[in-house]
Amino acid sequence: MLFRSQESVDEIMFIVGEALSNVHRHAQAKQAVVQVLQRDGALELTVRDNGRGLNGMPQQASSESHFGILIMRERAEAISGNLEIASVADGGTQVRLLVPLA
Repeated sequence: MLFRSQESVDEIMFIVGEALSNVHRHAQAKQAVVQVLQRDGALELTVRDNGRGLNGMPQQASSESHFGILIMRERAEAISGNLEIASVADGGTQVRLLVPLA
């Protein structure tokens, strides 16, 4: 098994699901790409969209999704992962999760 436990797999799947849900609900994106790589003893998972980015979200959507972002961060920490969320220079948002492999 690549991960320490089934819990790690479950947490990763939740984070990916929440990131894609945020694209659907808030980004007004035409495209989302999920990339999964294994490098340097870690899983690198990236969800990137071509939507409005974090700065383009209305305040109401921003406050609603803030709770989801906090939960994604907590879940990443629970499996010794690191979560980065940022607006992309050419438009959109990128969510990047790094999780050490067993």
